[in-house]
Amino acid sequence: MHRILPPKRLERIRRAHIAIRDTWDADIIEALQPASDDLIVEKRRDSIFQDTELELWLRAMRVDTLVFTGIDTAICVEPSLRDAFNRGYDVVLLADATASREHDFYETTLREVQDNFGLVLQVSQFF
Repeated sequence: MHRILPPKRLERIRRAHIAIRDTWDADIIEALQPASDDLIVEKRRDSIFQDTELELWLRAMRVDTLVFTGIDTAICVEPSLRDAFNRGYDVVLLADATASREHDFYETTLREVQDNFGLVLQVSQFF
């Protein structure tokens, strides 16, 4: 556990513990239920790469490009995307398939990705 956290983040943690294993907000929603052969990664930190087996699976499958969606754009999606980029993956962020509590943070993430890391597309442009 961190001893130093910005007050805003500390307040969010105190107010609502999120994505805790075996609680309602860690459940996979009906529309996104994995197939029997899908790999499931239990995310433990802001970045999907931190303390998970994801990179081993990606390397084994010879994946070279990752497409990012999710919540919260600036808190979880961006750290994961940056980690992917720094590990040598090409990255794409689907802007209309992400969201943030703070619109300014969302916009900053979109600009950062577009200017420094990869592509920012709409879902309709991707498919």
